[in-house]
Amino acid sequence: MTHSAHAHKGVTIIELLVAIAIIAVLAGILLPILSQTALRRHELVCISRVRSMGTMIQSYANDNADYFISWLPRGVDYNADRSLWGVFANQWNAYFMHPGWAEYTGFATTDETQYCPSNDWYPHEYTELAAPDFWLTSSGYIRPDFLDPNTHPSIALRELGGRVQKHTTTRFPSAKVGMFEMFVWHGWKGDPCPTCPVGDLEYHGNDQRRGSIFFLDGHADGRYEREAVRAVRRWPTWAPYTYTTTPNGLHGRDFE
Repeated sequence: MTHSAHAHKGVTIIELLVAIAIIAVLAGILLPILSQTALRRHELVCISRVRSMGTMIQSYANDNADYFISWLPRGVDYNADRSLWGVFANQWNAYFMHPGWAEYTGFATTDETQYCPSNDWYPHEYTELAAPDFWLTSSGYIRPDFLDPNTHPSIALRELGGRVQKHTTTRFPSAKVGMFEMFVWHGWKGDPCPTCPVGDLEYHGNDQRRGSIFFLDGHADGRYEREAVRAVRRWPTWAPYTYTTTPNGLHGRDFE
């Protein structure tokens, strides 16, 4: 009778609490590991996609007299017409919205190659207009002397200091960024919010994670912005983004 009573006693409250505590501890250990594994997997996919996009950019240049695609036609003297300065200086952030790019690649606005896998806005927010996670830095060339910190700021008011760039004129191709991941979908997960401006999700010096980068020698990698050459401020024409206004200009070096 004693044996039978012990066999049917069941689990005590203390034993149940101990089991719950053990599960909670294990979950606390495993969840961060699983989260980091998923993050790393997304980063690797994003690096793969930025490499694919970069290869297409190089193919485009090879098929178009060595020039990167540009919002303004080649042969234009941008310095002679101040009204063209803003369009030229900021065209790199709208490269993948150019009709010529869509025609060349055959991409639809929702083609997944243009987006990182953690971007929850893709594809339903981009049915009409592409808004890729990657930004180009190669279509323009800035003269290094124009970005010289010792040059008086008034220079920026008198001349553009740039022109459309050829692919093969790029210096330091293994250290020059041709394209980089602008948006922080890895960290913010692109949480859909109809009333939130997309600009709130932009990646501006947030060094908590690596961004996907394509280099002009053809390789891609994930790098922290703090590893890059410090940006040069040259207002009002050029914004001081790390991968657009380094001391050697757009054709120069972004990583030592």
